[in-house]
This record gives sequence, structure tokens and C-alpha cells, in this order.
Amino acid sequence: MDKYAISTFNHTLENKPVSRVVNLATLVNSLLTPIAKGTPIQNKKDLPLWTPTTFQPNKTRSGASAVAISCLVYDMDDGLTGYDTWRMWTDWTVLAHTSFSNRPQHNKYRIILPLAEPIPAEDWPRASIAAKELWDSQIGRGEPDSKALKDVARLYYRYAYPLAGNMNMGHPLNFKEYHYSDFHHAGRFLKLDYSHVTIQQPTRYIPPESGKPITVSQAESDPNFRMGVAHRLGAKMLGNNARHITCPKCGRPDVHFSIDINFPNSNKFPSCNHKNSCGWWGSLTDLVLGGGR
Repeated sequence: MDKYAISTFNHTLENKPVSRVVNLATLVNSLLTPIAKGTPIQNKKDLPLWTPTTFQPNKTRSGASAVAISCLVYDMDDGLTGYDTWRMWTDWTVLAHTSFSNRPQHNKYRIILPLAEPIPAEDWPRASIAAKELWDSQIGRGEPDSKALKDVARLYYRYAYPLAGNMNMGHPLNFKEYHYSDFHHAGRFLKLDYSHVTIQQPTRYIPPESGKPITVSQAESDPNFRMGVAHRLGAKMLGNNARHITCPKCGRPDVHFSIDINFPNSNKFPSCNHKNSCGWWGSLTDLVLGGGR
């Protein structure tokens, strides 16, 4: 693909995308040239952002307004693979750069694969599953950030590194020495095949007291349905709450939700207790199928 449609943002609080169509050279230059300002960058929230997603005209950034995705981005933060993993993708045109918080003892980086053709936003739930399968077959270890991979409107900070002023064990760190960016142009672009991926559609549910079928979305407010999901997931009950459910994102047994959402202080949506390190939440259907945010 000769042209790539992306969206840019000046800062994290900006929600109105600026649409840009760029050629490969401009894409590489824009994403792999480190951002530098007149004063040392101490906080990544000072950085501009981008997304490979385009949005409907005059709409704010959201999954509902997303139109298409032009690049596959693997956001690697788990420290289980090193930055040089990008070299495993050189069968295709690939861009890579370290994240702002990359450290020698814990690599954090992004691998960006320009797509042979944009993927419609409505297909991204299936495409993101195929993308994870591709990572597993190509690399075989490490976990791309699942929240980022599934998010059709995901924002990414531009490439940068702290310039000065931080200390480690009393000694100034030379951040530039372990922040990198790389580009390999193989002459071919990734054609992500997701034709084999199907997503189980929610079925209809018949509440025992009425005998009339309702949608799963409606059923998620029914205490009997919610209790059935809790039992299916092996939850431990504590009063009105189902607890100790395995989180589909971080894998810890710390997801909880309420059974009767009419009770005070009830939680309709399942969520992980680890808000800072994980932050997963979703619907009951997401929890059963392994989706969510």
C-alpha cells in the first residue's frame, strides 16, 4: 500500500483526530524520529500521540466512529521479549521503536507493521484475534498488550526518550543509549488474514420466571442469569458479589461483579481489582468470551 491513513493528536486530552494520509517515507520519518522539545521531557504525557485508525468526519475518537485501521501495532510491555524481537518480522516491512519507559532490564517497545490494505473497523475484533495468533506463531513467547491490540481506536505515544534529569542509584542515566528505532523495508506488506476467525455471537436467554426469550444484553440485568455466569466461572460468593474470578487480561483471580444490580453499591460490570496495573472491565459476555477493555 502506497498511502497510509492515520490520525494524530497533540496531547492526551485532545479527542478530535487530525486525519492524515502519508506515504511510507513520511510514516517512517514521523514515527521513528524521536520527539524533542526545548526542555527535558520528564513525562510521556507531554508527548503527541497517533493512531493507525481513521474516524468518521467531524467525529471524536471512539470505537463507534472508527472507520479503518492501516497498521498493526504490537505494544510490548511485559518484559518477556527483548527489543530485537522486531527482527523476527523482517519478512514484511516493519517499523520498531522503544517506549518512553524502556529500560535495559525490562524492554518496552512497539512493533508496527504497515498493512497491505486497511482493515474495516467492524472487522477489527476478528482481525485482532488473528494478530495475536500471528504473534504466537511468529514469536512464540511474550504477550502483546491485549487491551491495546483489541482497541480499534487505540492511541500510541510518539517515539521519544527522557532527555535528562532522572537518576538511577545516584547516577544520571544516559537514556539515549538504550532507546532505539529501526526500519526494514522488505518490499512487501502484511496482509493479515482473519477469514478463519469467527466470534461466538451471544445467544438468547429464557428467564425461568417468564418463559419468554430475551437478548443476552437484557439478561445481564437478571440475577438468575448473573448467578449462572458466576457458577460457570467458578466464582466464590460473598454476599451479593461474585469474586475470585480469573481476569482475562492479567490472569489473576481478582475479577468481581454483583448478582443483583438493584442492591445499593452493586457492580453491574465485571472488573479487575488491579486498576492501576491491569484495569480490565467489561460485560458478562466479555468475561465469558475473554473480551473486554
